[in-house]
Amino acid sequence: MERSDEPELMFANDADDMRRPGKGIDPRAMISDLSNEPIKHALQRIELMDEVQKTLLEEFEPETWEEYRNSITTILREKSRALSTASRFIGGIYVNRSTPEQKSDLSPYEVAPLELQIKAINLIKKYGFSDDAFYIQPEIMKVIQKERRGFDFYGEKEDFHYHEEVLDIQQNVLNHLLHPDVLSRMIDSSLYGEHYPLEVMFNDLTEAIFDTSNKEISGIKRNLQIDYTKRLLDILKARYHDEISASAALKELRKIEKLSKKSSTDLSLKNHREYLYWLIDKSINNN
Repeated sequence: MERSDEPELMFANDADDMRRPGKGIDPRAMISDLSNEPIKHALQRIELMDEVQKTLLEEFEPETWEEYRNSITTILREKSRALSTASRFIGGIYVNRSTPEQKSDLSPYEVAPLELQIKAINLIKKYGFSDDAFYIQPEIMKVIQKERRGFDFYGEKEDFHYHEEVLDIQQNVLNHLLHPDVLSRMIDSSLYGEHYPLEVMFNDLTEAIFDTSNKEISGIKRNLQIDYTKRLLDILKARYHDEISASAALKELRKIEKLSKKSSTDLSLKNHREYLYWLIDKSINNN
């Protein structure tokens, strides 16, 4: 223990890990990162999965269509793990369990470096929330058929519900970033020194999730925008979140409300914006 503050001897156990949204505080104690540079490793995994998907139909010769389906499932799972790993750095606190008598140069608690938190949010914005983050070729969607055995599919969905799978990944990231404990920790981290302000994170998320142009947006992006808006409304109620987080949520909701009033000739975008406005109006303006 007397050498526990040496980088080569750094350790954590299952009680410290951050595998579940809101659990733990030290992003270095995370499962599935397999690296001393977790954000870099996460980026490499996502880029690798994108390359695999691009050449899947040309280079893979399966015996059944289900093998394509399994491949897409694996690609999505790896992306989800990478995004989760990166998300833990936002609002993260490094933990040093050395004792006072060791006279370590490390403090028991240190805010995760701002540089790494910015890298993490930028990775999430580009590979988790951007328009083409989860693009899938139509040619692949047509062949990811599950092999039927006996009475398989009875009471189940046979086709691959890609929108649901992607939204589940995005929700898992937001479950952590907007967790009450994470937001409270971000507020407290301002007392440690250099930090990633909570209000800046909210603004970054809104800018990544919402496009201010009038161009058509995908069903994947619409699902994400609705989910994010509902989360902000829930934070605003301050049932589990603090008032500072609630005030930040209100600021973003007003931005979304203003955007939702913009007219559009695209029917799907028009319907989507009307729904967003209705969600906000009935929750805020009618109370």
